[in-house]
Amino acid sequence: MKYLIRLTTCTIFLLIFVLSHKNVHAKQVIFHDDFSNGLEKWSFVRGGEALWSIENGAAKAFVDRGNTITEITPKNEYWGKNWCNLDINFDFYPSFGVDRNLSFRFKDLNNWYEIHFVSTFFEVVKIKNGMVNWSKRTNYVLENNRSYKVRILLNNEIIRLYLNEQKIYEEIDVSFSSIDCGKISLKAGTGASFPTQVFFDNVVVYDLDAPDIKEAPLVKQNDPAWAQTEYDSAKQWSVNPSISRWGCALTSSVMILKAHGINSLPSAENLDPASLNEWLKKQPDGYFPNGLINWLAIGRLTKQLSSVLNTPTLEYKRINYSNNWLQDVLNQIDHQKPVILELPGHFLVADNYTTDKSDLLIKDPFYSYTNFSQHQKMPQSIRVFTPSQTDLSYIIVAVDEKVDLKIEDVDIATHSAQASEYLTTLDENPEQNEQSKKIKIISLEKPALGNYQISLTQPNFSQINLTIFTYDQNGEVKDLSTNIYVGQTPVQYTLQYTKSQDDTLKRKADFSTFKELIKELGLAQEITKPAVEIWLDYFATLAETQSLNNQVRYISLLKETVGWFENKMSSVAKNVLLQELWEIKNNLQQL
Repeated sequence: MKYLIRLTTCTIFLLIFVLSHKNVHAKQVIFHDDFSNGLEKWSFVRGGEALWSIENGAAKAFVDRGNTITEITPKNEYWGKNWCNLDINFDFYPSFGVDRNLSFRFKDLNNWYEIHFVSTFFEVVKIKNGMVNWSKRTNYVLENNRSYKVRILLNNEIIRLYLNEQKIYEEIDVSFSSIDCGKISLKAGTGASFPTQVFFDNVVVYDLDAPDIKEAPLVKQNDPAWAQTEYDSAKQWSVNPSISRWGCALTSSVMILKAHGINSLPSAENLDPASLNEWLKKQPDGYFPNGLINWLAIGRLTKQLSSVLNTPTLEYKRINYSNNWLQDVLNQIDHQKPVILELPGHFLVADNYTTDKSDLLIKDPFYSYTNFSQHQKMPQSIRVFTPSQTDLSYIIVAVDEKVDLKIEDVDIATHSAQASEYLTTLDENPEQNEQSKKIKIISLEKPALGNYQISLTQPNFSQINLTIFTYDQNGEVKDLSTNIYVGQTPVQYTLQYTKSQDDTLKRKADFSTFKELIKELGLAQEITKPAVEIWLDYFATLAETQSLNNQVRYISLLKETVGWFENKMSSVAKNVLLQELWEIKNNLQQL
């Protein structure tokens, strides 16, 4: 508590710092306030706003007249109507006065509970319909000018009070019913003796009815059991191709799977970074060409295991960085979903947070950090894995970063595909001046049935790898990847997405694309004589005016022309032109 730290000794300072940053009992936080934004979360239910202020970052209540009560409760937008069984925590500092009040289950001015401290005892009172319903008294001296960590546990009819982690009261309210559940409140009052001054800070409320937060086990990529195992095909880009060097995303995936109770693979082999790495290498969609994990393959794995291990199927989603990223992560953790955070070139797991919600508790596969703030970087994205038995369908397309990649929904009149585009690479340990190839990825989550147009261009004519994976509703994959030469002239494909294993990829190829290709090859010096371009363009232009049967004949003529001039062009040009003519013929035969 900021005010308390200022007033108390160094020992108290250290105690409060540790308590305010410890783990949160693995329960969901449903309300918290450290008053850094004043009293904006609170309503003044009695006593008036003038009796409250913020001093040294804490909420101060000062009552300077006798027989007066002031009280604040959370505004409705910050409090759930059905919240009942609660673990209430806050810092409390009574400065002066005789009457000190701790209030809870406040419904209205005629229905509430309070713990009322006086000189040598306190009394727990239940007010119902404006009358005292029951009360219990216990001896205890609450001292002024002393800091208290207050914890009130409300579990149906059971009421427990802890001060500085020592239980001082437990009672059963035999008259309790669910209609008694209300809000927490902060309260101060006077009787005949006045004034009273108290401070509140670091209010944190946990939901006892919510399931425990799932925490991931710590797994390190440099564990000797797998540290020197080759990561994917890392020998292609690294002098140190080991899991220890490149396996942060891989190891983070293992931690997420284990957090959801998944501890083995379909082969019954124990799940660890080495075994998951081998499984991914055997899959058509396990890794992208740059060694980056395809997270959708992880989701597909969980679907395969769900019927065997009775573990959940995990539905993958990528959340882009935003100014609200921390709240996004807190929400995921509160809903039983530890997440993977992407930093520049590094991945780690966040599975809990500090009591003041200012920092995340992490499981870092490489560094020894336990708090996210130690990285001193903002995340680039959040990877979420949601237990689901619904729709795992996806389209995902990946190319080299220099390629201009566009995906357009051809059937936009009936549905619109929401695409997510990003660049990504592995360059962990940047001091080693080594990274895998950066790739561009566009993904469409739960795409509708229909046709999608994929368009590719790049500054220089060269061959690229076009990675395309489509996933049906059950997460089963179809690999439509291909290698294609691309330059400044757009290369276009139509992807027919069926949400089954019948998806098809068809490249646009006709005599107009053939003529554009001739120009591209000329500019790239793959065709060395202008006369070759002229003759090929001439025959392609004639072919465009012919009937379907004659167009097929012109394809044969163009093939012969390519053969006549093969010594005037590169082997790349010859192969690309013949492939284009094959595509044109194939498309004509389907008409």
